[in-house]
Amino acid sequence: MWVASRQSRNLKGFECGAYLVKQTLFASYHLDSAKDNQIIDNQFTQVEQGVIVEDDGTLIRDNTFAADVRLPIQVGSKIREDTAAGPIKHTLINNNTFADKTIKQAIDIRAASKTATQIE
Repeated sequence: MWVASRQSRNLKGFECGAYLVKQTLFASYHLDSAKDNQIIDNQFTQVEQGVIVEDDGTLIRDNTFAADVRLPIQVGSKIREDTAAGPIKHTLINNNTFADKTIKQAIDIRAASKTATQIE
């Protein structure tokens, strides 16, 4: 599950109406609005990454992540951090289960987004 999936993807060659935040000869990045999502009571298995959060106000609660999920939860977006929107804010991670991983191993938060992410 990828909240604001266009945020960090090179969309060069696509017709994208979202606000352009960075462009080079070979890449085009757009600000992707996907605020206030709720990811609740899911089971993640046989995926590299479970949840990627790249916009504000996401609740991730009561999910189960199998041992084969390499990185269960990732919060933050370098592309967005370089814009006026800044780091990801108001993420709440609550009561999730990680097979064979500690919370520190299961959740990766970019430094800029750490103070605005709450883990319970």
